[in-house]
Amino acid sequence: MAGRPRSEIGAYRLLRLVSAGAEASVYEAQDTRLNRRVALKLRPLPADTAERAEQLAEAKALAKLSHPLIPQVYDVLELPDALALVLEFVHGRNLDSLLEATEVGPGMTVHMGLDLCSALAAAHAAGVVHGDLKAGNILVTRDGHLKLLDFGLAHRRQAAGSALSVSPEQLRGERPDSRADLFALGCLLYRLLDGAYPFALGGGDWQAQRLRLEPPLPGGETADWPAELSALVMALLSKQPADRPASALVVRQRLLGLSRELPAGDAAALARLASRVEEQQRARQLAGYGPSPTAGGHGQSLAGRVGLALAVATVAVTGGLFYAGLMNTPTRNVQIEAVYLSGNPGMSADRLQALLGQAVSSSADLQLVDEGGVIALSLHVNCASEVCSSQLVGRAGATETADTRAMLVGDSELAWQRRLRQGLAQLSQALDDTL
Repeated sequence: MAGRPRSEIGAYRLLRLVSAGAEASVYEAQDTRLNRRVALKLRPLPADTAERAEQLAEAKALAKLSHPLIPQVYDVLELPDALALVLEFVHGRNLDSLLEATEVGPGMTVHMGLDLCSALAAAHAAGVVHGDLKAGNILVTRDGHLKLLDFGLAHRRQAAGSALSVSPEQLRGERPDSRADLFALGCLLYRLLDGAYPFALGGGDWQAQRLRLEPPLPGGETADWPAELSALVMALLSKQPADRPASALVVRQRLLGLSRELPAGDAAALARLASRVEEQQRARQLAGYGPSPTAGGHGQSLAGRVGLALAVATVAVTGGLFYAGLMNTPTRNVQIEAVYLSGNPGMSADRLQALLGQAVSSSADLQLVDEGGVIALSLHVNCASEVCSSQLVGRAGATETADTRAMLVGDSELAWQRRLRQGLAQLSQALDDTL
């Protein structure tokens, strides 16, 4: 019934909304049969019969994956208008938040690259393409390894994946394959080495620039790591898929060779680094400089950039505003244009607009205005029997970007507040370079 939060899906009791990610939501849940915590990822299913069957087939293929660096799929449930994946609940820290707080160095870059290549190789061997590989979809576990989240159902994202790491062929509208994942891996390794992604969302036709321009070498000509590491990253960033390394296993072999030449980067060192960053954040919070760092399972997010996480369980997104404040990000005027409802999410358009206004006002680098906003926002909510697809659209000048996330009909105001803060942070990041 609309207006009342649903508490169970099948044998799984919903405990809390963890992340309203790109086109899906993730809930912490309790498996009442086996008495264990799980992550339940819910995404709307299309009405088209063929597309629906394809998504179900892909979900079942994903369930066959078994790899220590990929969360295990325990169950797949088909609801009248949604697909629910029941996944391993993973404790860890979101890599995006870690990179916002510290540098990792070349040795640690190679260690993380080895983990990622192992996970990608297993997925590709099973015919599963990720399609949106980025730091926000990676957890650093308590033992210092990585968990690669948000596998499967990737081809529908096309260029709607992370714009900072989407491949040229995805921008051309082609269906991504394993070589698109390798391009995204190159973008991530570049960021680990250089501190920034190789392709920024600047003004003008950034998509045409992505197809045409070559980034500089990571770290420049005088980088303090073997030239072969930079060469490998640049090969992964080749415009043509055929010019990239042949597979994730080939990349892993090259990284293994480099690991013998670089200062040690291993799981124990990565675990210590993540723990140290968390302690520093807690110290800042106790000193009154910002909100508490997030804690708990499935990662931590400082900027709400987790997007869709297969097993992400991060709650606080306001930490990203904390770092924006530390970096003196200029304040942007934001104007809310409208909220459009189709179906009944359990609250009115006026209430959703008020919650969106609160999300803007709580941001350290955004200011709500009645007119003349640099960023114009609109919220589009389309609800079926159990699931609402919510699209937050941001426009700055000639640039428009959207953040689409799934919610349950009857989700609480607190759940919607989290969803809107996360989406707002994602839009703010995407639009930042255009302002």
